[in-house]
Amino acid sequence: MKNYMVYGFGLLIVALLELVGLIYMMGSGKIWIIEVVMSGMKFMVQDMSVYFLIDSMSVMFLFVVSFISGCVLVYSSSYMEGDKFSGKFLILVFMFVLSMKLMILSPNMIMILLGWDGLGLVSYCLVIYYNNESSSSAGMITVMTNRLGDVGMLMSVVFFLIYGSWVYEEMCSEKSFMIILMLLVMVGGFTKSAQMPFSAWLPAAMAAPTPVSALVHSSTLVTAGVYLLIRLSMMYSSEEVSTMMMFMSVVTMFMSGLGALYEMDMKKVIALSTLSQLGVMMMVLGAGMPVLSFFHLVNHALFKAMLFLCAGVAIHSSMNNQDMRSMSNVFLMSPSVSMSMIISSLSLSGFPFLSGFYSKDMILEIMYEFNNSLLVTVMIFLSTMFTVMYSFRMIYYLLVKSDSSCSGYFNEGVMSNVVIFMSMVVVWFGSVAGWLMFPSPSYAFMELKVKLISVMLVVMGALMYIVSLKLESVYKGKEMSKFFSSMWYLSDLTSGVLYKNFFWMKNMSKNSEVWVEGVSGSGVKRTMMSAMKVWFRKFMGSLMKIVMMLVLLLVMM
Repeated sequence: MKNYMVYGFGLLIVALLELVGLIYMMGSGKIWIIEVVMSGMKFMVQDMSVYFLIDSMSVMFLFVVSFISGCVLVYSSSYMEGDKFSGKFLILVFMFVLSMKLMILSPNMIMILLGWDGLGLVSYCLVIYYNNESSSSAGMITVMTNRLGDVGMLMSVVFFLIYGSWVYEEMCSEKSFMIILMLLVMVGGFTKSAQMPFSAWLPAAMAAPTPVSALVHSSTLVTAGVYLLIRLSMMYSSEEVSTMMMFMSVVTMFMSGLGALYEMDMKKVIALSTLSQLGVMMMVLGAGMPVLSFFHLVNHALFKAMLFLCAGVAIHSSMNNQDMRSMSNVFLMSPSVSMSMIISSLSLSGFPFLSGFYSKDMILEIMYEFNNSLLVTVMIFLSTMFTVMYSFRMIYYLLVKSDSSCSGYFNEGVMSNVVIFMSMVVVWFGSVAGWLMFPSPSYAFMELKVKLISVMLVVMGALMYIVSLKLESVYKGKEMSKFFSSMWYLSDLTSGVLYKNFFWMKNMSKNSEVWVEGVSGSGVKRTMMSAMKVWFRKFMGSLMKIVMMLVLLLVMM
C-alpha cells in the first residue's frame, strides 16, 4: 500500500501548488486561455489546438479536487489494505481525477464532453468495484441514468455545431438557440447531480467502497453537473427555465431531507444529505447567483468528504456493518474521529462559524428576501431543519445510543490522522474561501430576525429531533418508513417500471436474481444453453432440417 501513500502525498503537494496559484489569481484578477498545438502526429491530417481555461474559479475547484483526492488515497492505504484489486482501484481513482480536471479546465463543449464521459465511465467502474450482484445492479442504474444526461449533452454539441462555434460564451449571444440549448444542458446537469427526477441513482451508488463515496459521490462527480451549469449560468436568462430549475431543486431538497430521517443505512443517510445540498446549490443557481452556488459547492465538498471518511472508520470497525442501530460506538473507539464527525455534521447543519455556516447563512438570508412563494419558502426552511435533524440523529446513534464495543478491526493511525487533518481544514476553510471569493462585500441592512434565520433553524431542528425521539413509534410506521426512505418510491418509478415490464423481472425476482445478472453475463449464457438444448432436441437426426436452418440464418444475416 506504499503506492497509495506516495501518490496521495503527491496529490496533496499539487493541491498546495494550486492553492498558491489560487491566491495569485485572486489577487491579480487575471484569466488565462492556454493553447496547446498538437502537430506532427501521423494519425492527424492537420494540426489541432487544445485550449484550457484558467481563472480563479477553475483553480479553486482544482485545489478542492486535488486535496480531497490526496486525502482519500492516503486514507485508502489503510482502508483498502489486503484488497486484491488495490492496483486497479488506484488506477481508476487517477483516471477519475484526470477526467475531472479536464472537465474543469475545458472552455468549450467538446472538451467538456470528453471529461464528462470519462467521469461517467470511471464512476461506473468504481461503483461495480466489488463485483457482486448489488454493486452490479447499482452500477447499471447509475450508468443508465447518466447516459440520459449524456444524450442531452450530445444534442447540445449538435446545436453548437449548427451555430459554428464550440465556445459557449459566444453561443450565449445568440438568443434563437438559447431556450432549447438551456433545457438540453440542464438535463445533463440534473442527471449528473441527481436532481429530480433523476435522483434514484445516487443512494444506489453507495454500493461502491467508502473512499469512492467520499471522493466521487459527495464532492466531485455529483458537483460536476452544478459546475457545468455555473459555467453556463449566463445562458439562464429565461425566467421560465430558472423558475423550473429552482422548483425542481427545492423538491429534491425536501424529498431527500425527509427520506434521510427514515433511513438507517449510514452511507445512504449521507448520500441523501448530499442530494439535499446539491438541491441547495441548484436552487441558488436558479435564483441567479452562480458565485454563491460555487461557494457552497466548495464548502460542501470538503466537509462532506470528511463526513464520509468518518463513516468509513465507523463501518470499518463494525465489520462492514452500515446499519446505525448496530454499529460500534465511535466515541469509545476513537474520540478524535468522533469529534471530527461532530464537526462535519455541525458544519452540514450550518452551525455558526464552521465551514458550512458561511455559505448557508448567506443563502438562507437571500432566499428569505427573494421573491419566492410562501410554499417554496416553507419547503426551504423545512429542508434546512431536516438537515439538522438527520445530522443530530446520526450523532445520536453513533456516539450516544450505541453501546457495542469496538471490534479491534480498526487501524487508527492512518485513517484517524487523515480525518483530523481534514477537520482542521474544514474549520477555517469557509471563512478564508469567503474572504477570497467576496473580497469587497456589499453592505446590506436587514432586520435582526433575518440575520438570525440560520441560527434559529439549527436550534429548531435540534429541538424537533429531541421531540421526535419521544414520538418515534407514532411517525415511523413500516409503510411510512418505506415510502420516505425510498424517496417516495422514486427508484421504482424510474427504474422499477423497466425492471418489471421490459426485463422479465417478475419471474427472475422469485429466484432472487438481480436483473443485471438476468439479462447479461450468466443470464445470457443460461438462455443460450437452454435454446441450444431445445434446438438439438428438435432437429437432431434430420440433416436436411439442420441445413435448412443454417441457410435461413444466413439469409437473415
